[in-house]
Amino acid sequence: DESLLKLLDYANYVGVGRSRSIGFGVVEVKPYVETQP
Repeated sequence: DESLLKLLDYANYVGVGRSRSIGFGVVEVKPYVETQP
């Protein structure tokens, strides 16, 4: 279950990151880095 949640969460971050990177490249980097342990 944890693996699925991590994959889904990662997929969401990548999908949202790519969409936002078009106009929110800087904003997308901050939350992505903070999420990394």
